[in-house]
Amino acid sequence: QQAAYSEFLLDYGECKTLHLHAVGSHDRFFKVRQRDILSDALTSAGLSFMLTLSTDPAPTKPTTVYPIKMSMAWLEDNTPDTHGAARIYTWDSELAVAAYLEGYLQFGDDRPVTVFAHLLPAHPYFYKVTSRGITTTAANTGDGVYLSLFESAPVLTSTYAMNVTYAHLGVGLSVGSCQGVSYFQRNCDVLTAAAMLGLIKPGQTRTLYIHDIGAKTYFPASTRDGYSVADSDGTSRDSYTVTDTPTFYDPTASGPIEFTVNISAVPTAGSVTGTDIYTRDSDVVAAAYHMGLLKLNVATTLYVHDVGTYTGIFYRSLRNGIQ
Repeated sequence: QQAAYSEFLLDYGECKTLHLHAVGSHDRFFKVRQRDILSDALTSAGLSFMLTLSTDPAPTKPTTVYPIKMSMAWLEDNTPDTHGAARIYTWDSELAVAAYLEGYLQFGDDRPVTVFAHLLPAHPYFYKVTSRGITTTAANTGDGVYLSLFESAPVLTSTYAMNVTYAHLGVGLSVGSCQGVSYFQRNCDVLTAAAMLGLIKPGQTRTLYIHDIGAKTYFPASTRDGYSVADSDGTSRDSYTVTDTPTFYDPTASGPIEFTVNISAVPTAGSVTGTDIYTRDSDVVAAAYHMGLLKLNVATTLYVHDVGTYTGIFYRSLRNGIQ
C-alpha cells in the first residue's frame, strides 16, 4: 500500500485493483521521497516487484535509465543523505532532494514530477554544494546517477553546469575544508568557492560551471571578502574552479596561477613572510597589497608564481600598511 501510494497509484480513502508484477532479482534500489514517504536505498541485490493499475500493461524493468515520480512535500532537515552536485549524485543519495536542488521540484508541492535517473558506473567524483538552503556532501569515486527531465542519455564533459541559490547569509560558507584562491580542492563547497570568487551574493541565484582541472600540489592561502583559507601541505590533490560561463577555464594554463581580486579594505588578517619573495604559506592577497599591486575597490588580475625552494633570506618589511 505504501509503495502504491508513493507511486501515485493510490490516494487516501481510495480502493483500487492493482497488479503486482514479480520482476526477479534486482541490484539497485534507490532512496527517494515520493509524496510523504521516504524509501531506503539497498546496496545488495534482492527480489523485486513493480506495481501497475489493473488497466496498465505489464511494465519493463529498467536497467540504465529509471523514470521516477517524485515530489517534495516536506524536508526533515537541511543536511540530508545526499552526495553530489550539478545533476550528478551517488546512486544511494536521496534523489528527491537532489532533484529539488536542480530545480526540478518545488518545496511543499505534492504534484508528481517524472525525473530520469541515468546510471553512471564508477563516476570519478561527486561535488559538495549548498543551494536552496540544503547542503550536500562530497564523495569519491563510485557508481552514480545523472538526474534529468529527459530520457535521452546525457553527454558528460569535464565541465558541470548547475543553478546555485545563495539562500541566506552564513549558509554553506564554512571554509574549513576549502583551500585555494582561483582553484580549489575538490572537497570545497561550490557555493563557498563561488562566493570567494565574487560570482554570487546572498539572495542571488546564478548559473555556475564547475571545471575539473586535475591534480595540484599548491593551493595558495588567501583572505578576501571575509573568507580566509590556509595553504595546503604540498600533497597532490584533485581540484576544480568555478566560472559563470560554460567555456572551460584553467587558471594555471599559462603556468602561474591567475586570479582576479577586488578588495574594499587593507587585507591585514592574512599573514605575510618575506618581501617580494614570500613563503609559500603567505596570504597571496595580503602579499600583493604589500607589494603595491592592489588598490582598494579596483578589480585586478594577479599571477602567483611558484618559485620552488628558496635558499635566500625572507626579509621583513613594512609596506603599504602591512608588516
